[in-house]
Amino acid sequence: MVPDPSPHLEGGILWAYTHEKSCLLMPACRRSGYGVFAFESNKFLPFDAVGNQKAIALIEASKKQDDMRVEVTGQIEGGKIKVTSLRVLP
Repeated sequence: MVPDPSPHLEGGILWAYTHEKSCLLMPACRRSGYGVFAFESNKFLPFDAVGNQKAIALIEASKKQDDMRVEVTGQIEGGKIKVTSLRVLP
């Protein structure tokens, strides 16, 4: 869970679906960092610093404008995902 959850986390996954590519690349989104919602627990798991950089590169390279569902490979350590790889799902 994010130590200081923002009001944006209210509504969980439903709120995540409203993000478009342009929003995800805004300076405020970049600063706050990226992560994933775990369906089974309805919790947000933030990425580590490396994962955030991988997410920015992936979002910038993606042709998708919305529905940015991703597959994440990594391990959860200290409440964050230590990201090994990311890929956008079709």
